[in-house]
Amino acid sequence: MGRVLNLGCGQTQISGAVNLDVNPRSRAEVIHDLNAFPYPFADNAFDVIVSRSILEHLSDIPAVMDELYRILKPGGRVIIQVPYFRSQDAFNDPTHKAFFAAHSLDYFVYDKKLFEYKYAKHAKFKLIGLWFGWPSASKNPARRLLKAFINARPDFYEKYLSLIFPVKIINYELEKLQ
Repeated sequence: MGRVLNLGCGQTQISGAVNLDVNPRSRAEVIHDLNAFPYPFADNAFDVIVSRSILEHLSDIPAVMDELYRILKPGGRVIIQVPYFRSQDAFNDPTHKAFFAAHSLDYFVYDKKLFEYKYAKHAKFKLIGLWFGWPSASKNPARRLLKAFINARPDFYEKYLSLIFPVKIINYELEKLQ
């Protein structure tokens, strides 16, 4: 897998990864505020960056995406998990500054129409995957079937079903392009 950065790890470390968090009481090896740029890493330092429930807390998403692009190796992957904007969890936390839907990161995905707006100066990614779901695996067959349907038809889900069956999280996997 190569060198991994666990962005905003809190108390949940990834074994063998560089774990980063703003809280000095966390178990992170690197203490850094992700709203402060640049991040304390060299260009092209990581093969994989994992960000779970962090992006929604940050002030400048385009700047963060530029910084992730800078520290990620060409062809490297960014795995992002955030609360889905229709989830109650998205609005319960007063520290959330951003809300995410299926196309929220299209501004940073090279072959998407929203990329033309170029909010980020450098970030240029390819979308590898987009998944909706719930944090834990469900043994409920109806929920598993619903999850499969939602992930096969994300635009239909957002337009017609997301108010009735709100998922809790959305996951993106992006690959750095040159």
